[in-house]
Amino acid sequence: MNTRPSSLSTTSSTISPTVLCLSPTLEITPFAMRAKVLALMNFFVSCSLIFNQYVNTQALDGIGWKYYLVYLGWLIFESFFVWKFVIETKNLTLEETSRLFDGTDAVDEIVFPTSTEKLPSGRKDGLDERKS
Repeated sequence: MNTRPSSLSTTSSTISPTVLCLSPTLEITPFAMRAKVLALMNFFVSCSLIFNQYVNTQALDGIGWKYYLVYLGWLIFESFFVWKFVIETKNLTLEETSRLFDGTDAVDEIVFPTSTEKLPSGRKDGLDERKS
């Protein structure tokens, strides 16, 4: 019996965590700050990997199965913190979240282009009126 994971399984498990970390970070970060934000994010990811590699094994050796209770408490604290303080989890659209981070001028520039030439519809903002 072959116990090696398939190539598709290995590839999908390798790609999915990377995409889940990068996509929201790149989507919400203004272009001018992306390099700094990604460097900071990668630093904290590396710190968590070091913690998981070395501290978890020492804690399991030290207190055994009770470490799972400590870890469960930490996960509950993290979940509460994200629910209470992270504004991206407040059922806002991307434009509303961008307004909170960048101000209303940035949102107006996204929604209403700054072009002054008139469009065929006669509007300047690039949005055509719906005709019923």
